[in-house]
Amino acid sequence: MPPIQIILTEDHQILRDGVKALISSDNIIISGEASSGAELWKLLEVCQPDIILMDISLPDTSGIELTRLISVRYPQVKVLILSMYTEENFINQAIKAGAKGYLHKNTTREEMLIAIDTVYS
Repeated sequence: MPPIQIILTEDHQILRDGVKALISSDNIIISGEASSGAELWKLLEVCQPDIILMDISLPDTSGIELTRLISVRYPQVKVLILSMYTEENFINQAIKAGAKGYLHKNTTREEMLIAIDTVYS
């Protein structure tokens, strides 16, 4: 099976670096990084990953709104939300927008890897 291609969309560089260090392996490749919605759209013009690991709070737009648009424009790309928000309202909005999963930022490495495999499958 080819490796899972992921774009990390998170506005904090240190969090992107941490997630990348935690999940990069022979089975998971970080094919791009975006710190804003605008950067994500530019990346999607040149590569379409299997999964976008998406923050909800971005400087120029909402990750939930991006998820909604990605679900329409790139239906083959799956979105997995990674957020600090635990409120049910955010989770419900993300799922309604088309997210295939939702993780809290205090999740463990193992939980994240399981979520990535589940969403990919």
